[in-house]
Amino acid sequence: MFNIGVPAFLLAFESSERKQNIRFLLDVLLRSLPAALTSFSSIAAMVVLGNVFNLPAEDVSVASTFLLSVVGFLILYRICEPLNKYRACVLFGCIAAMIFFAVFFNDLFAISGISARCALLAAVFAFEEESIVRHLTKWFEFLRRRAVKKHLTHRRG
Repeated sequence: MFNIGVPAFLLAFESSERKQNIRFLLDVLLRSLPAALTSFSSIAAMVVLGNVFNLPAEDVSVASTFLLSVVGFLILYRICEPLNKYRACVLFGCIAAMIFFAVFFNDLFAISGISARCALLAAVFAFEEESIVRHLTKWFEFLRRRAVKKHLTHRRG
């Protein structure tokens, strides 16, 4: 909610003169894959390691929710670049709202306290997610530029 819906609604109010190209869907797919692959792999690894370390399923579920949020905010930051006052307010406001609701309205999102071992494992994964998202984003950006170059070369020839 705080890293997809609310920011999308708020950022839609910002004016944009950029013209969307005909390869819009391919661009959207290539830009969303790093986050999707990172979320899937980190949550899958969290579930597997949760079983290996005999962590309660509820702890793994809560940790997975936070891991998904971390990736969402990493991508939101990337979308908001370059930061201006409005985008910074949206980004940091959504992060603050997520933390506020996780602490004070935890029953609303079925978020409970987790064990120290699970929190530590989730923290390690959260730091690793940043690196994975960054590298996958560079790789998919390379593929996107290559596809655009190939498309332009094909249209001319």
